[in-house]
Amino acid sequence: MTVKFIFRVIPIFVFYTDFLVWKGKAGASYGVFIVIRPQYRDDIKLLEHELIHCRVYIKTLSISGWLYMLSEKWRVRYEAEAYLKTLGTNNAVKKYVARKIHEGYNIKKLSYEDVEKIVYDYANKIETKKEVSF
Repeated sequence: MTVKFIFRVIPIFVFYTDFLVWKGKAGASYGVFIVIRPQYRDDIKLLEHELIHCRVYIKTLSISGWLYMLSEKWRVRYEAEAYLKTLGTNNAVKKYVARKIHEGYNIKKLSYEDVEKIVYDYANKIETKKEVSF
C-alpha cells in the first residue's frame, strides 16, 4: 500500500491487488481508495487516471459516485475527464477514448455517437480552458 495526496491534504490509499478490480480492468477507485492490479504497479498514467476520479469524488462530496453508478451519461463524462486529462486531447486520443468508454464501461443506452459527442465536448472544454469539473 502507498499513500498519495490530493489537494495537498487529503490522503488517497493505493492498494496493489487483484481484489475489487473488475474483470478486464487494470484499476478502480472507491472514494479515497484506489485498487490497482499488481502488474500495473508502475503505470503512472493509470494511477493519474484513478486519482482524477478521487478528486472528482471529493469535489462533489461523493455525489459523483452515485451518478457514475446510476447514469450512463455521467459515467461517460467522468471517464472522459479522467482519460482526456491523462492522455491528452488530440483527435486520435478522443476517438480512442470514445471507443474505449463505449465498449468497456457497460454503456447500453447511449450510442457510440452519443459517447463520442460527450468526449469531444469535454475535450473542447479542456482545450479552451473553459473546463468545468463535474
